[in-house]
Amino acid sequence: MSRLEPFAVFAAAALAMLTFDVLTHLVTAHCLVESYLPPFRDPPFSSPLPLHHALHVGLTDGWLPSAFFGLFVALAARFGSWPKRSLRDLQRPLGVLFVVMSLAAVTGGAGFTTIEAGGGQLVPDHSRYVGDGPGMLRLAFVVGVQETAASVRLLGGVILCGAVVVGRMREDWREVVRRANARRAEVAAAVTEGRE
Repeated sequence: MSRLEPFAVFAAAALAMLTFDVLTHLVTAHCLVESYLPPFRDPPFSSPLPLHHALHVGLTDGWLPSAFFGLFVALAARFGSWPKRSLRDLQRPLGVLFVVMSLAAVTGGAGFTTIEAGGGQLVPDHSRYVGDGPGMLRLAFVVGVQETAASVRLLGGVILCGAVVVGRMREDWREVVRRANARRAEVAAAVTEGRE
């Protein structure tokens, strides 16, 4: 294993989470352009394209949680005396987490939209900014996506780190049992030879 492996694990996990955050903001901008313009947000620069604002918000809001996610995954995969996990070992779990988080965010947005369409009110009334009917439904979808994405990001990170640590513990325990069985077989062979 390379000495740079912990940094590779950190970078890959942080980049995967940052990509997820930017993509959720791009979905938000595509569904409801108004959510990146005043009065919802004060744009830091003037641009005719709301996608620029979505990229900016995704990167500026997402870098710190992504860095923490990468740090915790790297610690879970590499810290301690248990067998280490490499970036190759984590590619599939990170990919599965990314897909599950994306599906959960879209499902959350659909749930918020369904509740809003059914007469419930999970989202404050901003109809003067986004219009009645479809505008409020799009706003409900956007709020659902963002809220669910934030929750799933935290929960998914905890589950992934826990799964990595448990997998490392199991592998270490299997190695301990293998060594004990090998030692037991050596002792039994020595006792058998001594009797003969």
